[in-house]
Amino acid sequence: MSASQTMIDIPTVTSGRFLTLPPTAKVLYFYLLMYADDDGIVDAYAPIQISHTQFSDLNELEQKGYIVYLEKPTLGFLPDYLHHNRNLDIRSKKDSIYLPLLAEKFPNAKIMVGITNGKRKFKQIMPVSQYLGKEPENDAPALANHQVTGNPMEITGNSMEITGNPTRLHEDAMADNMAGATAADTAADIHLHANITQHNITQPNLTQLTQHNITEEVDELCTLDDLQAAGFSGPALCKLRNTLFKSPITKKEFQQYVNDSKTKKSPMGYLYNAILKHYQPL
Repeated sequence: MSASQTMIDIPTVTSGRFLTLPPTAKVLYFYLLMYADDDGIVDAYAPIQISHTQFSDLNELEQKGYIVYLEKPTLGFLPDYLHHNRNLDIRSKKDSIYLPLLAEKFPNAKIMVGITNGKRKFKQIMPVSQYLGKEPENDAPALANHQVTGNPMEITGNSMEITGNPTRLHEDAMADNMAGATAADTAADIHLHANITQHNITQPNLTQLTQHNITEEVDELCTLDDLQAAGFSGPALCKLRNTLFKSPITKKEFQQYVNDSKTKKSPMGYLYNAILKHYQPL
């Protein structure tokens, strides 16, 4: 939580867009800022209860673009968070556990990240998809135009400004890219060496060999939909999704975990730990 560090950007809360909100929605917004994590992601349930506001106030904020839902009814991202917290000390910033979900829902959402170079630490604002090493799709949803963009910002202490596009920040992201390239190369190799319609094998300048059916099984990876179908939701779902970003498992492995869990006294607990710790399927 970054509640003790939260600042308020005066132009944001004195704009016509904000001033036309109902009073209770304004109160809720301040509580959302206090309870948001260092990337501007917040579960609004506690702020609603503490501020004695209503879900209708949360909907008012959503309609005006002050929050976008990552997972209804309460988990959301505050697009203006960096306006308020542009001076956040990057040395103490903690990445949100919900970043993979944010990258999936809003890949162009801007977050503040730290880059270590020797003994110095730099901070830069970049799209969450770039930070996680996941390229956004062309039709990915975009956030409101008022979100912070532009050049990196200078901070105090043992840190300094850095410009330009950073290199990949995570080794696991590089591994994901290498894995993606391998899959693409494999698919291209199959395409070049097999007739996709008839799957005939031929050899130049020789009598054609007997036809053989060639099948290539490509193990698909477990996805967020698979986890949701298994019954996971909320923080547990996000933690598992974050784990699968770094260390993916196949759908086949996931199904084996599901089958194994049916023999346990606590099926969901076993399934959760099996995915998180990568147990060997029975």
